[in-house]
Amino acid sequence: MSISFFRWSATSLVFFLVLSITMTVVIPVSFAKEHKGNSPKSLISERIKAIDEQRWSDLADFWVEQLRNEMKDFYENEENEQEKLGIFNVKSAKMVDMKELSDEIAATSTDIDYYRSQYDTVATYYVATDLLVHEEDKYHMNGVNYQLYVLAKEKGEWRILEVSDAPVENFVEWGVGFGTKDEKSLAKVYKERQKGIFLNRKGNTINSYDHKMKNSSQKKDFLAVDDHVEPGIIRIYMTYPENKEYYKCKSNCVKAIGFRNTYLENVLPNEWISSWHEESLKAGAMSVKMFAWWYVYHPKRTDVGADLSDQFKDSQEFHVESSTPETDDAIYAVRKYGLETTQTSRIFPVYHRAGSNDSSGKAGGIVRQKGTQYLAKKEGYDYLEILQYYLNGSNYSSDKNDVEGENVRLFTAR
Repeated sequence: MSISFFRWSATSLVFFLVLSITMTVVIPVSFAKEHKGNSPKSLISERIKAIDEQRWSDLADFWVEQLRNEMKDFYENEENEQEKLGIFNVKSAKMVDMKELSDEIAATSTDIDYYRSQYDTVATYYVATDLLVHEEDKYHMNGVNYQLYVLAKEKGEWRILEVSDAPVENFVEWGVGFGTKDEKSLAKVYKERQKGIFLNRKGNTINSYDHKMKNSSQKKDFLAVDDHVEPGIIRIYMTYPENKEYYKCKSNCVKAIGFRNTYLENVLPNEWISSWHEESLKAGAMSVKMFAWWYVYHPKRTDVGADLSDQFKDSQEFHVESSTPETDDAIYAVRKYGLETTQTSRIFPVYHRAGSNDSSGKAGGIVRQKGTQYLAKKEGYDYLEILQYYLNGSNYSSDKNDVEGENVRLFTAR
């Protein structure tokens, strides 16, 4: 029995070693092992190659651990693939060009300071990719698409934090883009988005998923040069159990919801405390509105075909049926207005953090939530003064990295 067992084991061992060597040669090694010590450029190039080859199951490995399971859930959902949602809308993808952006430029379009507070090493790249899609929408179009890739070094390897739609119109105007004819042409198309019009390169309307086009004859009572059209809807990637249950989703899902009456009203009470001073809440209402407004223009969650997710870690905290009378009143009070830069009439994402209950953070470009309560209650500031306290002259409202940041003002939204 023991001799027979020994012979069987020895034979099996030889077979196992041969099989192991064969499998090592034939089966591709995992992404993590293959790209040990990878660079940002190689990571981006490999991801675009994976998209081109439709290796959807490989895509989750490109993301940081915090987002990996969430993204894996999306990539492995057969229904998403059948509906050609998000990245599944792409038929082919070819790398065209990429360049690293300074933190000052990156800060105008992504919350680079927050990322740096979470990771020791962060880099932002402006990437041009030539795509062929099943149907053009605001997340992916035929021809060269321009995106922001934010990456972080995690356990010695580069991983993705964000792949968002880049503000081509700003980068062309500031001279920080690639300088191509295509980029300049697309910048003109992108400028139409502030009017609520989403076009392709041929000037044809593409799917923006917003059928609420609003016309307005409101009289302007602020010195804004250009008006912007407030979004009618916003597409949110639902991940929280209560949100998925409410929208009858079996797994993470994308839902188009009302921008003001649903999204803003169920975000503000989760970002600001409802019992705070009314001017603090108004400052909060404007902050969460302009953050979301920007990402309707330039979606942050392009891979899943959404503008934002329902989580604060990369978006704003959204919970269904969480609105309060106090926060609803604040949203209603600022409903007619938006926030833009004074010289270029440009909207920008207003980032906000908890902060501390004091006057710190002036001109830092980040609205301090607790600080808004302090400025309103202790200093008597109104909501516009609060916003200008944090945003005037900051990098976040700057139009270039070599000039002082602009001031901000209200405009009448259409």
